[in-house]
Amino acid sequence: MRGCLRLVLPRRRQQRREQSRSKACSTFRSADAATAFYVYRAPRNRIIGNRIVGQRDAIYLQYAHGGRVERNTVTDSRYALHDMFSDDTVIDSNTFHRSMVGANLMNSRRITLEHNDFADNRGVTAVGLALKDCDESVISHNRFAANARGLQLDGSSGNTFVGNRFVQNDVAVRLQSSAERNTFSGNRFEQNWSDVVAGGGDDTTAWSRDGAGNSWDRYTGFDFDGDGIGDSAHPLLRPFDRIEGTNEIARLYLQSPAAGALDLVARSAVQHGTAPADPYPLTRETAPGSFTAGARPIH
Repeated sequence: MRGCLRLVLPRRRQQRREQSRSKACSTFRSADAATAFYVYRAPRNRIIGNRIVGQRDAIYLQYAHGGRVERNTVTDSRYALHDMFSDDTVIDSNTFHRSMVGANLMNSRRITLEHNDFADNRGVTAVGLALKDCDESVISHNRFAANARGLQLDGSSGNTFVGNRFVQNDVAVRLQSSAERNTFSGNRFEQNWSDVVAGGGDDTTAWSRDGAGNSWDRYTGFDFDGDGIGDSAHPLLRPFDRIEGTNEIARLYLQSPAAGALDLVARSAVQHGTAPADPYPLTRETAPGSFTAGARPIH
């Protein structure tokens, strides 16, 4: 199917059309690589079960509050999902692969994003999931695999990240200095070049909740009492992660012998100060449903 579906409603007609739905459509391959679904000022719509290939903004929601995007597969696009000024959106069980950005969410609140797969989103500025000025949202039980950046937070506060898996990303989580009061718990970090890169200036990110932190394959501590929680905190930033936080070009040297030597010296030194750390790192693998998002944070 070529072309796109556009749903643009003036305010005076919203109430009569607010239950519109797109479900189980054919594969969209646009000749002009534009937008498969553009929903503007149309609340509570559902986009379900579509396959979309090669778009600029494959699914684009703008001022479309309370919508649901479920079980779609989007590949080889610029933005697989672009969501702006759309509060209370539910994004569930979608596949976002091989795009510049899997999902770009901006200026929205109370988003629920769960059970999605972000993989192979590659490029100099590519990212699996980007949150820009998004607050009070819950991101749970998603997979971020082999992305240039798995998750990027900019100006986003009061969000909860729980039960997600970050595997084989160049950077698993990138935090800009403007991202504050976010909580990470029950997430798994495996085989990433860098688990966390922070822009500096924020010490309000919580890396545990209710005494449970996250699972890190780089954790070198012990669990002598066998309770599944490490006996010492896990430092999050290696020396080059700190440097890259303020100068991204440093990534060119991440795998160099100099970087390895610097990391060895840092791990051998006594740690002082208030460097970011997970105070309760998990040492046992947990079942996917062991961690739930629970109530949304209130700040």
